[in-house]
Amino acid sequence: MKEIIVWVNANSGFLSLIFSFMVATATVTYVIFTIKLANETRRLRKAQTEPLVSVTIEPLEPHINFMELRVQNVGLGPAYNLAFKITPDVSIGNELLNKRTPLNGLNYLRPGQAISSFLCRWNEFNPKEFTVRAMYKNSEGKLLEETFDINLNQYDGLHRLGKPTLVEIADNILEINKTLQKLTQLISKRQ
Repeated sequence: MKEIIVWVNANSGFLSLIFSFMVATATVTYVIFTIKLANETRRLRKAQTEPLVSVTIEPLEPHINFMELRVQNVGLGPAYNLAFKITPDVSIGNELLNKRTPLNGLNYLRPGQAISSFLCRWNEFNPKEFTVRAMYKNSEGKLLEETFDINLNQYDGLHRLGKPTLVEIADNILEINKTLQKLTQLISKRQ
């Protein structure tokens, strides 16, 4: 035991240097991890406050030959001053697609909000392939941009067997209503 104490006393400067190096290494590692954590926290906070606009054109549920335009904010922050550019110009009959609401511009879209609009039959689009560029601002006024390549040819030949569930439910409710009306008339005639 005496030998160890003598050795430690004789090499105390060297041991202090090694211990200081270990503390310095641990401190630098701690600083690096703290910077990485702060950056990740900043990115996470930004993701939780940024809007993300989506533009789709798809078949209506009950009638698959009719197309619906849907603009939605799938992000977690509000989108402001939304503008859209369609390339090349797309006509629906005698009207340009970019003149249709909501593609003619929106002031505000809250998180999760969607605006849908009936457009036309699938075969009335000309051309069927085009690009929609969505430009909008976040809550800090920063301009954001998304591009959507729309190809309506993917719906060519689309068919459905039977009626959609919601249409069947609506039809059945109408039948129940008619039956109740007849029953009510019979009861009122007997009184």
